[in-house]
Amino acid sequence: MRVAEIDLRNGVEREMQIGAVWEYIEYIDWPSKNEMLVAGRRTGEAKSQLWSVNLPGGAAERLTNDFNEYLSFTLSRDKNRIIAIQVVENLHLWVFDVQTGAARQLTSGLSRADGRFGLAVGSDGRIVFTARNKNNYDVFSVGADGGDLRQLTKNTGRRNIDVTVSPDRRFYVLSRGNYFTDAVLIERQLRP
Repeated sequence: MRVAEIDLRNGVEREMQIGAVWEYIEYIDWPSKNEMLVAGRRTGEAKSQLWSVNLPGGAAERLTNDFNEYLSFTLSRDKNRIIAIQVVENLHLWVFDVQTGAARQLTSGLSRADGRFGLAVGSDGRIVFTARNKNNYDVFSVGADGGDLRQLTKNTGRRNIDVTVSPDRRFYVLSRGNYFTDAVLIERQLRP
C-alpha cells in the first residue's frame, strides 16, 4: 500500500514517503505537519501495530509492540493520548466427546492463543501446544483431563511454534525464531 496526499485546491495527488513498505494500512491520522500516525502492518510483520511516521522524512517508529492487532484509533483533545481499537485473540483448548457431544474446556486465560501455532498429542496422551505467554509464544503441555499444565520452553526466543511429535513419538519438534527467522530443532524428549 501507499499513502498519497491530494491538494484540495487543484486535485493534484502526490505520494507521501512514509518510510516502510506497508502490506496494509488500517487507519491514518495526521495530528501535525511533522507527524503522521498509522495503524498498519509493514511487510514482513506479523500483526498490525501503531506507528508514528516522521514527516517529511518518513522514518517510521513503532508505538506498540505486542501480539494483538490495532484497527483504528483516535487522539485525545490535547493529542497526548491515543485511544485505540485492539483485537485480542482468545483461543483455548477444548475436548469433545464424540459419543455424547459434550465439550469440556482444558485451558483458559486472556489473550493466550492456545494451539494457534501448533497442537499435537504425545505418546503419553498429553496435549502439547503453543500459547502466547507475555510477549512470547512458548510450548506447553497439559493432561487430557486439563490438569498438570507445564511450560516446556521459556526464555528461548520470541516464537516457539509449529510444535509436533516425531514419528517415533520420542521427541517434540518445533520451529524457533524471532518472527520470520525460524529454524527447526529437537526440543524435548517425551516420557516413554
